[in-house]
Amino acid sequence: MGVKACGLIGLFVPVLALAEEVDPFSLSLTDLSQVRVTVSSHRPESRLETPAIVTRLNVEEMRALGLTQLTDILSFVPGMQVQNHLFGQPFVSVRGIYEGFNQKVLFLLDDTPYFMSSHSDVPLKGIPLDAISHVEIIRGPGAVYYGTNATAGVIKVVTKKHIEHSQVELTMSEDQAWHLGGVSQYAIDKQQSIFVAAQVEAEQETQVTYPAFDTFAEGDVEQKSRHQSVYVRYQHANTRLYFHGFESEFTGLAQPRDINNINTLTYKAMMISASHDWQPITDHKVRLFADYNQFYLNFDVQDFNGVNQDGGFRVSDSGENNYRSRLGMNWDTSINDMLTTFAGLEWERRSTGDYEVFDATTDQTTGTIMPAFHLDELSLYGQADVRPYEQGRLFLGFRYTDNDIIGESVVPRFGFVHSLSQNSSVKLLYSEGFNTPSFTQLKADFNGLVNGNENLDAERVASHDVGYYWQDENINAGVTLFYYIAHDFVYSDRSGGSIDFYNSEAFEHAGLELEWEQNASKQMKWFANASYLFDGNEADGKDNSATYSPEYTVNIGMNWWQRVHRLGTSIRYVSERASADAMTLWDMSYQYTWQQTQYSVVVKNALADDQLQPNMAEFNDRLVPNGSPEQVIEFSVKYVF
Repeated sequence: MGVKACGLIGLFVPVLALAEEVDPFSLSLTDLSQVRVTVSSHRPESRLETPAIVTRLNVEEMRALGLTQLTDILSFVPGMQVQNHLFGQPFVSVRGIYEGFNQKVLFLLDDTPYFMSSHSDVPLKGIPLDAISHVEIIRGPGAVYYGTNATAGVIKVVTKKHIEHSQVELTMSEDQAWHLGGVSQYAIDKQQSIFVAAQVEAEQETQVTYPAFDTFAEGDVEQKSRHQSVYVRYQHANTRLYFHGFESEFTGLAQPRDINNINTLTYKAMMISASHDWQPITDHKVRLFADYNQFYLNFDVQDFNGVNQDGGFRVSDSGENNYRSRLGMNWDTSINDMLTTFAGLEWERRSTGDYEVFDATTDQTTGTIMPAFHLDELSLYGQADVRPYEQGRLFLGFRYTDNDIIGESVVPRFGFVHSLSQNSSVKLLYSEGFNTPSFTQLKADFNGLVNGNENLDAERVASHDVGYYWQDENINAGVTLFYYIAHDFVYSDRSGGSIDFYNSEAFEHAGLELEWEQNASKQMKWFANASYLFDGNEADGKDNSATYSPEYTVNIGMNWWQRVHRLGTSIRYVSERASADAMTLWDMSYQYTWQQTQYSVVVKNALADDQLQPNMAEFNDRLVPNGSPEQVIEFSVKYVF
């Protein structure tokens, strides 16, 4: 551990001994038996009951472990890694399934799918953290009422429903980066309220080294990132309307991947979502919903057309034609004590304008890498929840989809949950997911650099899960054995110099996942989880991703608090894969609360690990920096009013 981190720990010890008899405003002990999830079922229920493999992480608890970004929190989930593409943007791997623009993961903001039509990417850096209550993650295909992109998993970001006090927080770090965020809620009357959250992150520069690879020389790069976002929600009784907007910038290396080909990816998005719940008769609940979002990226590249001739790719008409719109309804019915049903109908349009090539010197469009395109999709889904006996639940469901590209498709879902006792259960689950190729994979075509494939089939995955789970007021634990078969996965081939897309042969993966969360005392809480992918870090002729997926991961965290002090730490370990050595990230956090103010110190990457990971997205052994190779110390002040 570095000298600065050791010094901070030395300061913490005497401070803790001076704790006063005052309770911090947000450090109450969580009763784990009362924790509910909604990502896998239409009603809130415990992890013991829910018919899926679900992890639920409270954002404030994770921040107290030193995990200060949504990407940090997601990487604390068993079997899940988050790393940077060579282009600079983050992407998620779940149980060894991934794609560089997150095409294989469904992202939900509350209950609304949120991804761009052109590339399928999601707002991993675009949600104000102060707006988020918790995150729920399904590992494997999602529930039947989730459609495309849910082959690897589902990430549901759940916003706070109610806050007692407004707050504003300023964070500074050693490299002069700063972050300003806040959240507030105003009650108009007993039925109406307005909730607002926003954050701004100044441009952060991180000095990283790209090692030599093939014909590319080693070189240092100032990686930059910048993010700003806002979330506004209006609630009136059973009607809910929200707006979300964000802009993010990432830097990395573009074609031909020379150290001088620094690119800037700019993401822009806005979302409007509305829903209304209606109960026409007793035991019947209807939800009507509609949403619209514009979401696109621009790609600026240095030396794109030669030395000192910059250029890149951009959307036409300022992204006006890059949108997704959705309308639908669902119906939840309790027929009797033994049977409830849930059914829904959705229509969606995905659209993109021309994706253009431009010359930065003249600001002129010089070509089109992808023409304007749109598709319509109609979906019908249903699920029956049957209780054949007192301790058992049987789930039977399906989703029917009629898509302009993939045609008609039906995916089933089956689940059986048996309660062994009030605190334990076993689950036998089978689910299928499908994924429509992104517009880029289908339509992109530019000068031999990238070749879309209009003959791509939709990819499908069939997942089998067996698990044992325990949950009481102090312990939340589980063990899961999974096995899945993937068909027609869309991968890219760069062996010929260009990017070509193809459907892979069928391949199989299996693994084991362990989770443990425990309130060890009134002042201490432990987190631990691990995953083992049986064929991780092994060559597989049918699955290019296998060799880039770790064989095992381990995450450990601890929160300890006493009156006005809170100390937390987390360790994330990823075993070696492909060209990358094993990686360990150790973060530490200390919080001190005085009246309405909370002061925090966070040490990121306390071991100064190099954080070099293989170029997973492009299936080669080039090492990609995944953050600062040095310790980073963050100081923050939060004021609650």
